[in-house]
Amino acid sequence: DKSTGLERVLSGPQAIVPTPMEYSPHGMERGVYLTMDGAVIVLNKISGLQRLVTSCNHQSGVFVPDWSEEVLAQREIVHVLPHEAMVVRDVSGIMTIYSGRAANSSMQGQGSCVMGADASSAAGGTAFFLPPYDRIVRMHWSTYSSITAAREAAATTNVTPATGTDAGDPLA
Repeated sequence: DKSTGLERVLSGPQAIVPTPMEYSPHGMERGVYLTMDGAVIVLNKISGLQRLVTSCNHQSGVFVPDWSEEVLAQREIVHVLPHEAMVVRDVSGIMTIYSGRAANSSMQGQGSCVMGADASSAAGGTAFFLPPYDRIVRMHWSTYSSITAAREAAATTNVTPATGTDAGDPLA
């Protein structure tokens, strides 16, 4: 409503007649279907906080945000196989390790909808939704083979003691 600034959300099949001062900047929007493999990140426009809405903490199959909420993104479930591990860093810098071998019972009850080895697959593993503000830590491993090869090449250069030049130099 342009005159009062209030918003209203109507859900379900019904005939809607807006008042002259009402407008919808995005038009008609659809609710988001929540499955066991999908979740949504919801922004509270009043407090500015984000929250994760999953089928674990929202019993209805369709999520319709309130007037003060906005759906920011949809998230897919993250699967960690039995031979894998994943490190997740939250906004305060605390790192959590998700291992595919053991179920993460410490994260259950925090709205993250962690599923242990028996729930994610018959072969084992862990599955979880990445909470808002959290990031997956990427680690890059290297053997430094290019630096070692350069050092070995520098160590094998022959210097002639009499002239002090490279033995492979054609002008020497």
